[in-house]
Amino acid sequence: MVFKPETNTVIAPSSSDSALQNQQSVSTVASVSDTNQQVLKFHGVMPELAPSLRGTEVNCPLQVDTKGQLVLSRGIRDCFDYFLSSIGEKTESSIVADIRQYLAGLLPTTAQPYSYQLLGKYIDYLHQREKLPAAQSNSAKDFKTVASAMVKLRRQIFTPQEADVFFAQEESYDQYTIAQYAINNDKRLSTDQKAEKSAALLNEQPEDLKASMQPILQYNQLQELTTEINQRGGSASELYEMRKKLVGAAAADRLTQVDLQESQWQKKVDSYLAARAQITASQQDAVQQQAAINELRNRSFSSPEERIRAQTFEQMQANSNKKVAE
Repeated sequence: MVFKPETNTVIAPSSSDSALQNQQSVSTVASVSDTNQQVLKFHGVMPELAPSLRGTEVNCPLQVDTKGQLVLSRGIRDCFDYFLSSIGEKTESSIVADIRQYLAGLLPTTAQPYSYQLLGKYIDYLHQREKLPAAQSNSAKDFKTVASAMVKLRRQIFTPQEADVFFAQEESYDQYTIAQYAINNDKRLSTDQKAEKSAALLNEQPEDLKASMQPILQYNQLQELTTEINQRGGSASELYEMRKKLVGAAAADRLTQVDLQESQWQKKVDSYLAARAQITASQQDAVQQQAAINELRNRSFSSPEERIRAQTFEQMQANSNKKVAE
């Protein structure tokens, strides 16, 4: 979630390779699909980038219309964020100067004033955001209060259209996360009901958010609800029904198969570790014990990958035994 403001640590900028960077000529082409918008090419002197940005592609997909006016887009904020990501390597004032220099080399003079105005607003917003109070508790109500304050601040500094273009996606994500948090912490709901409500909530999201976030959101929710069911000793059928409601029957079937394979693997590992423990407890010398363990491992696991994985479990068991002994 976008609740915690970023902490900007300012240190002196590096001056290494400055002569080379100042002479660097960079071409940046905006990604445009509208034939009424112009492709932009950088034609100025590239500012000296912070070390972490050198060698990277400048993320400034800006656009102008046929009259040479700046087209309001999320790409403008992405451009600001690209340069501002080097806070800590360069001072804020240096970075702002770099952005203005880059905009001057990329945009026609007709588009520059609005870009500078948006930059000033964005810097003001970042400063004001630092002053917003953090959530007082891990409750959906407190998170909602903080998110509402953020939305209000953005529309105090930007016009409604500018705020929507710059922040719509993360505001949608914040609203989704708050609603999901409320579902997860509603003790009145069963696990199946949580899965059903979670799936419905995800389907209600804007298409761009759903397309970009669906896999990770579903994975996180699956992990949380699976842990909840396992911790209270829920049945396999309950686990399956939760998964089916959250990700569909086909995916639930695949996950059940994965569970079966993992269970079979764990039984094999447990049997192997028990036999290995008998060898290490025998009266054989160390060389004989290691030879017997190698033979046991090769006999128990058919592929090199399985044997390597088994050795990981051996190390985990050894570490566990060491802690018990201490």
